[in-house]
Amino acid sequence: MVALVATATLAGCPPKVDTVHTQEFAAGQIDLEGKQLYYQPKGDSYSRTVTDGVTDFKVLPAGHTVIDFSNATSVEVPLGGAQIEYFGNLYSQLFVGSDGTVAFGAAGTGNASLEAHFSANQISLLPVDATASGEVSYGVFTDSVVVTFDAVDGSSFQGEFFIAGDMDRDIAISYPVVDAGAAGVVGLSNGQLVGLDAAAIASFLETFENSDLGTTNTGT
Repeated sequence: MVALVATATLAGCPPKVDTVHTQEFAAGQIDLEGKQLYYQPKGDSYSRTVTDGVTDFKVLPAGHTVIDFSNATSVEVPLGGAQIEYFGNLYSQLFVGSDGTVAFGAAGTGNASLEAHFSANQISLLPVDATASGEVSYGVFTDSVVVTFDAVDGSSFQGEFFIAGDMDRDIAISYPVVDAGAAGVVGLSNGQLVGLDAAAIASFLETFENSDLGTTNTGT
C-alpha cells in the first residue's frame, strides 16, 4: 500500500507546537475537501503534513469487507494479530464507529462534542451517520489497515494506519469529498479527559485551542 507523502519546510518554529490536532468546525466551514492529513509520530504527539489535490481514495476499497451497523454503532475490525501504534501505545483492537470515528483498544466515545472526542483513544475522522447512507468498509493488509467511508452523508474519506515498513506508525487521512453542510469535531485524541474529575474536564475544555487542520504543522 502506498500513501502520498509530501514534504514541507516551515520557516522557523511556530510560537505554539500543535500537539492536539483537533478542530471543531461550524456547519459549512470544514475546509478539508481534496486534502490528505499525514501524521508521523514525533515525541509524545505527531507532526502533520497536509497535501492538496486528493480526488479519490488512496486505496481503492473494492473487495474490502463492508461493515454492518444494523446491530451496533461501533464494530471491531479483526486485525489478525496485527498491532497498531497510537500515541506510543500498541493496540491489537480497532473499532470503527458509524459516527465517523476510529478507536483503539476499546470502542470510542463518539464525536458529538469535544468532551466526547477527548474521552477515548480515538480519531474523529469526520462527523457522519453511516446508518443512514453510504458504505463503510475495511481492509487489513501486511503493511496497513484501511478504513473507508464512501458516500456517507454526502462525504467520502479514508484512514490508513500503517503497521509495517518505512511508514510504520504513520497515519494518513484523506478527504476526496466533504459535504458542504458537514460540521463538528475532527482530529486526534489520546484520551486526555479519561479519569479526570468534572473541574479538570471543564478547565481543559475552557483552555482548548482549535488546531488548523488544513495546514502543515511539523512542530519545532
